[in-house]
Amino acid sequence: MKFKTYTELSKALPSAKICYEQLPDEELDKKMLASFVYLIQVCESVFEEETTRREKQRIGIQHAQQNGVHSGRPAIRCSKKFLKLAYLQSKNKITAKDAAEQLHISLSTYYKLRHKHRKEIGKWKKQED
Repeated sequence: MKFKTYTELSKALPSAKICYEQLPDEELDKKMLASFVYLIQVCESVFEEETTRREKQRIGIQHAQQNGVHSGRPAIRCSKKFLKLAYLQSKNKITAKDAAEQLHISLSTYYKLRHKHRKEIGKWKKQED
């Protein structure tokens, strides 16, 4: 049986403990049982530490949000240069690749920004026309 996450394994540990307790002692080697018990104890301590770490992390994130601390990557602003290049690209005067190169961003980022700021680009078009 394979476990993809700690959560899946932590849910399986209690049933493993029950199975261990139901095993008759005389049929199995005592060393093997001792190592099995040790493995269960190690897994439980790892899960406990992981749970504690996640709880502390959650509390820290909540505290930061309450204090107005922004986490994550800063947003890319919609500059006049971007609007001008997007306008020129919409008029087929330059390619999207050229616009992205002039802005020093990747082509996929250019398309993402163009989609995100399509209203501003529309206003820019009205001003230019």
